[in-house]
Amino acid sequence: MRLKVTKKIEDTVTNLDGIDELSSTLTDGNSNTVINFDLGVDSDRAIDEVRNAIAQICSELPQDIDSR
Repeated sequence: MRLKVTKKIEDTVTNLDGIDELSSTLTDGNSNTVINFDLGVDSDRAIDEVRNAIAQICSELPQDIDSR
């Protein structure tokens, strides 16, 4: 299940502007996705775009995940 959640998140954010690198790590039932943006990208704008992208798919994710 965690792999499906991770894949969905990666697929959702991968097309955002200014991404330099996207990587995810799955361990012990946890999934962490790290997004590195190009130098010069407005970090506030980038954070808002990631939050908005994830919010659009939230209803498609399992209800019991911890989104920290």
